[in-house]
Amino acid sequence: RLGQHAVISINLSKKNKTKAGKILASEKISSPLISIIVPCFNTSERLLIRCVDSIINQTMKDFELIIVNDGSSWEYTAIFEKIVKKDSRICVLAKDNEGVSLARNYGTQRANGKYIVYIDADDFVSSDYLEQAYGLMAETGSDFVIGSIKTFSDGDDTERNLYKELHTVEIYKVYDEATKKELAPRLISDIIYFEDGSHINRGPVARLLKKEIADHALFVKGIKIGEDIIWNQRVIKLCKKICVADAVWYYYCNNVESAVNKYKEDAIACVKDQMLSLVHEVDMNDN
Repeated sequence: RLGQHAVISINLSKKNKTKAGKILASEKISSPLISIIVPCFNTSERLLIRCVDSIINQTMKDFELIIVNDGSSWEYTAIFEKIVKKDSRICVLAKDNEGVSLARNYGTQRANGKYIVYIDADDFVSSDYLEQAYGLMAETGSDFVIGSIKTFSDGDDTERNLYKELHTVEIYKVYDEATKKELAPRLISDIIYFEDGSHINRGPVARLLKKEIADHALFVKGIKIGEDIIWNQRVIKLCKKICVADAVWYYYCNNVESAVNKYKEDAIACVKDQMLSLVHEVDMNDN
């Protein structure tokens, strides 16, 4: 057994051995309840550490944090080494840059938890996210739990307190195999808004999903625009029960730093492929 905060470097691939396929980790958690996947491509150190801090301060402690280094520049090696020393539940997996979707897949396929959470590296989460989401999953017997998001501008005076807030879930709705057809189109054409200004978006964040379903609903390779919408439809189709909660778990940062460093894709070249794929994914009866 390695000592706490030991750094492990293991080559998993022959290609680009100095970068791709390496692991930086503290002590290995063999069977965490939840695996949190955070893709990272040249996210500013300040935003990345804010994200990580919001995760390690969760009220639920039974998780592993997998940061997928998706081909970040070489100076990030030192940043990642510093981050894994913050907490024994953190590891960093390195791979060649292929975009956020394949980075999420890479982390999912190597996760050890029973449940999966996706968080973007320049955003952060409330401290009760995991506890609330898992509590609803256990209470309702759901396969997939969806919470809400709040968007804020960087520099907001309330930012430093947001992820420490504790929330009470007051309203939730459960969809079964008969009624989930009502939810599916809402995650394509509409955004669901709540009275406090939070919303449920079309992405994979502010969610908790059983890993066995995540493994069968990986993000589609080559679909660069609308891949999140397709992922939601595939997940919904595989789930027997889904819980949607009026609970803010996720804070989306709208600022210059994140705008510069978020993944950028060629929209026009991918629209046709996206629409063709979506036609097949939306049909809940299509097996």
